[in-house]
Amino acid sequence: MENLRCSNVIQSSVAMRKPLVKALKEVFPKMSLMQIKLFFILLEHIDWRSKVPYQLVFIDNEVAKYRLERKDKTPSSFAGVMRREYRNIISLSKVTVKIYGQPEITDFLFTGVYANNDFTVVALNPAFIKYFTHVDRVTGANMKRDYFQYSVEDIMNFTSKNSLCLYLELRTRQKYDKTLHMPVNAVNTEVRFHTKNLKEVFGLSKSDYTQTIDGVQHFNRTSFEKKVLRPALQETSQSKMIKILPPIEDECGIHEELFRKTKYNNRIKYYYIHFLTQEEIFIEQEGQYIDKEKLKEIQTRFYSLYMNNKKFIRFVEEVEQIK
Repeated sequence: MENLRCSNVIQSSVAMRKPLVKALKEVFPKMSLMQIKLFFILLEHIDWRSKVPYQLVFIDNEVAKYRLERKDKTPSSFAGVMRREYRNIISLSKVTVKIYGQPEITDFLFTGVYANNDFTVVALNPAFIKYFTHVDRVTGANMKRDYFQYSVEDIMNFTSKNSLCLYLELRTRQKYDKTLHMPVNAVNTEVRFHTKNLKEVFGLSKSDYTQTIDGVQHFNRTSFEKKVLRPALQETSQSKMIKILPPIEDECGIHEELFRKTKYNNRIKYYYIHFLTQEEIFIEQEGQYIDKEKLKEIQTRFYSLYMNNKKFIRFVEEVEQIK
């Protein structure tokens, strides 16, 4: 057990390698808004700049409760929430990571969770640790950037799962400088979505927002735009990192929307979304964590429990067996 490393930092930004981000596109729409936020709270406690891999992620329950704006009356009730929700996240975390020239990896990102009144510990699958740590390194002769970075504050401010899913999707679709392989800051990006793809971003099924007319199912585009697309664009535009821009021109005659549409054979086929990514909000000093003294205090309690609590020791022993 002495060789099992634990991460216990708290940071204002988080990051993951691109192959994992692409794999998670199929996972996030299956989660609830709270579960997506808890996923990023877990990332918030990972030192993604660390060059040393570790298997346990140590989450301060007070930080999580504050982030989620929970009003649980007792620490034990919130610990129950953390235990239940992270178990659900684990069950949804099966991904397939594909990297050109390497074997595919299909497995669960996390392998176990332990929670008490003070903290929650989540075990990373060793096969995926490299996608969470030391991700700020650059690769190749052109110093290619191989990760996406996110603002925790932005993510916690979302009140709608649809909005957050759109935000996460647009984060991966920004323009990149072809010579430096870095995000183009303060430059407009326009992305195109087929209606089917846009519904997948929001985690909607084929039958969602359809109506039956004369025995035939038709997509209720008006309802979809009113209840899903417009509110998602409006809330996303309130974030620090992404600003939705008005469309340049819309052949459908709509000029006051935050999107434009194009037709094929007299039917709407594509949605176009303009946005601006403000990358500079991520400039921060390495190791600039929140409340270091409190972290030391919690870490002391953690190691005390680590040495004396039989349930936790059993949990750690089970984690160690996963290679």
